[in-house]
Amino acid sequence: MKAWCWVAVAITLTLSSSAHAESDKARARAVYAKGKAAYERADYVEALAQFEQAYRLSPSAALLFNMAQAHRLSGSGHCQQALELYREYVAADPRASNLEEVRERIDEMQKCVNRLEAAEQMLPVPEPPAPPSAAPPAPPAPPRAERAQTPAPPPPPAPPPRKSHPAAAIVVTGAGAAIGVAGAILYARARAKYAEAKRSCPCPPGSFSEWETLTTVSYALIGAGVAGTAGGISWYLLGESDRTAPRGALIQASARF
Repeated sequence: MKAWCWVAVAITLTLSSSAHAESDKARARAVYAKGKAAYERADYVEALAQFEQAYRLSPSAALLFNMAQAHRLSGSGHCQQALELYREYVAADPRASNLEEVRERIDEMQKCVNRLEAAEQMLPVPEPPAPPSAAPPAPPAPPRAERAQTPAPPPPPAPPPRKSHPAAAIVVTGAGAAIGVAGAILYARARAKYAEAKRSCPCPPGSFSEWETLTTVSYALIGAGVAGTAGGISWYLLGESDRTAPRGALIQASARF
């Protein structure tokens, strides 16, 4: 009698377990249908949530692949999760009909993970904040208007005018001296010829007019030479003041703007 009781209990538990399993599978199919609809309308976040719930109700290798697909299409931030799910799918079903596609996806996700890791390594490391300083804070800078009222330092005194000896004074002096010497030579020659001719003959009036003219010209040359020489010497000695304005103050003022 007791044996029959244990058999009845075992049959009851088996039937109950089978009924519960069938109920979970039915719920999993319903949840999967919701996930598939969300996947088709490109709502991959909702599809992933439904696929995960269906997998908890009834683990299936196909759901691993679906979850991997949803992760892959959710963006580069899901590359690692998609890679792991693709690998779990291959381990759960090594003879899957879409094995070639899955291997391509694994390679694609691995490259995505490598890119993300390389990008993280290239990010600059933030510097730690500097410790608070015990020194008192510096006083604020005065307003622009106050700085503008600060008197500027006076410009340096202008140097005294320099005197230079112009080259024209030297030229005038030399020309005047040359004219004076030429006049003196002409006068000496004209006077000598005039005296010699006058001793040789009493001549009619007008015979010495040429020599007298040369003498007069020699007087003019001598006078011009003396005047030119004197003027050139005076010009040379007095010199010419250098009136050029200093440029230091102008440069200092323009540097303030």
